[in-house]
Amino acid sequence: MAIDKIQSESINLADNFAFTGTVTGAGESNTPAFSAHRTSQQNLGSAGSINKMIMNVEDYDTDSAYDTSNGRFTVPTGKGGKYHFDIVSNPYEISNNSMTYTRTQIYVNGSNEIFGQINYPSDTGTYHAGVMSIDINLSAGDYVEFYSRIGASGTHYLEGGKVFNRITGHKVVSS
Repeated sequence: MAIDKIQSESINLADNFAFTGTVTGAGESNTPAFSAHRTSQQNLGSAGSINKMIMNVEDYDTDSAYDTSNGRFTVPTGKGGKYHFDIVSNPYEISNNSMTYTRTQIYVNGSNEIFGQINYPSDTGTYHAGVMSIDINLSAGDYVEFYSRIGASGTHYLEGGKVFNRITGHKVVSS
């Protein structure tokens, strides 16, 4: 005898189940998803200025949504929802060891959405990493860009290598 419908009262939801057919409509795929990093130094201009971080190599990009030429993630058609981004930035200046802060900023559709800043006592060295994680509601066609700013008197750079600078993002849930 085939069972057409299972009532929630008739099964123990704490049990383990082995399915032999196909289960559809359960869970999220967490795509689009991407990870990108820098392979070489990027000059970000004079200290105090806000400049876009462009990760020029993709580790993966499930939907071709991150553009390595302009550092922009664009939500594909039909893929709106809540997205999670992790940003590791390690800006530095090489002239005089005078960094007082590092700031990572996230722009959505050209406007500053949020920033995270780490402050340092003056004369603490030339390298300081910033890490930021954020969840953002995005619609199809929205674009996200990542910026860096430091407080120092010299020129500001991003180092190459995924250990120093990388951005990852993925869809968490549909809208």
